[in-house]
Amino acid sequence: MKELLVPCAACYSRLCVTAAELKENPELRKKIAGVIEMELECSTKILNIIEFLDRWVLNSEEMKIRAPFNHKVACYYGCLLVRPPKILNFDRAEDPMTMDKLMSRIGAEPIDWAFKTECCGAGFSVSRTDLVAKLSGKILEDAEDRGAEAVIVACPMCHSNLDMRRAQINKQAGRKFSLPAIYITQAVGSALGIPDKKLGMKRHFVPVKLSMTKKKNAPAKAAVPAAQTAEKQMEA
Repeated sequence: MKELLVPCAACYSRLCVTAAELKENPELRKKIAGVIEMELECSTKILNIIEFLDRWVLNSEEMKIRAPFNHKVACYYGCLLVRPPKILNFDRAEDPMTMDKLMSRIGAEPIDWAFKTECCGAGFSVSRTDLVAKLSGKILEDAEDRGAEAVIVACPMCHSNLDMRRAQINKQAGRKFSLPAIYITQAVGSALGIPDKKLGMKRHFVPVKLSMTKKKNAPAKAAVPAAQTAEKQMEA
């Protein structure tokens, strides 16, 4: 296999760092090759979920935007999708824009906000839930105060912290955040016309009510190829 899709930012970062270390360490590659009894070339291209969607889904002529995701969103990259920048070389480490552009192509309006690459608490969800509540609370506070209707994430770990730990977050912050966290494939799937039930929208801890609002208020639009939608937005 020439490419490996990694839909988790933490896993993506670790695999990219490991691949880089192996390329620079021939002795270690030789040792591992002896264990697995085959040559270790380290030639597999590691893709994160945003790269995959951009390359294979939204640029496909078969994919049509049937229900534009016309909502204000906070694109949350987290701390591991773009770091370490010299190894990942995916997007700008402090102000990445790839997800913002992708969301614009499906009809969303990405907001300008300050916490798109801040840490949510990552793997401390169980051992230090208090830290997760504090860090994730700041993310939700900035996104909600700037008018976002949802936080779009590209990592299951970030998603679980922002969604599953909402009770602890609200308690820590002293306010109730109703802003849902949505995994990026759910947003794209919604724009492509996939039903909410199939997308798992009803399985979140924080209710996702965006699709109901969209269907009620948004005017019906004809299906438009994703590539054509992107071209119009680039011209605008």
